[in-house]
Amino acid sequence: MENCELAYAALRQDLEDGENSGMPQPFDFDAFIASRQR
Repeated sequence: MENCELAYAALRQDLEDGENSGMPQPFDFDAFIASRQR
């Protein structure tokens, strides 16, 4: 489950980057998790 912590850290960073860049659509958490599983 240590992978979850890494994914969560990356998620937080992506959210911060998205907010700073004014990302138009809400963050798709499911798509993010799916992309991390590959």
